[in-house]
Amino acid sequence: MRLFVALPAPPAVQACAGAWQSGLTARFIPAPQWHLTLAFLGATEEARLPALQAMLQRLGLHDFTLTLNDIGFSSGSRVVWLTLAEHPPLQALHAALAEALRDEGFPVEARAFHPHVTIARFKRKSDGEEWKNYRARVAALLPVTAQWRGPVLFSSVTASSGSRYEAL
Repeated sequence: MRLFVALPAPPAVQACAGAWQSGLTARFIPAPQWHLTLAFLGATEEARLPALQAMLQRLGLHDFTLTLNDIGFSSGSRVVWLTLAEHPPLQALHAALAEALRDEGFPVEARAFHPHVTIARFKRKSDGEEWKNYRARVAALLPVTAQWRGPVLFSSVTASSGSRYEAL
């Protein structure tokens, strides 16, 4: 199983999908699949699920008022994302989760935590003018502030139409 720990996007954020999911030649991720990844675990044996679920239970559920405040993309990975305003309690949860994962013997990514929500993937290199227009339109709709709750353990199932994420 391919697993990750994330905060699922709340309904108030998903409600913005209609305004954000047009005007760009890209494969838009369905809004119910949007999430903020806290830790990517990758291929994990099913036998380790109980330990993961117990660890998350010990961490407890947290409520966050988070603000999506900008849009960006990576030409290398061809991913479009929404960034979040800095939020120290979210950073603290990320650090506590990383420590708990290490204690349970799970690998933890060494790279810095940059919270974001991926909303689309380019199928090919984007036209610069198209991106500029799209970015300006979406940026005008930001910021969006909402209540987020988590963390939640997810499974990633790869299909020809793209990945599908299921809360476990």
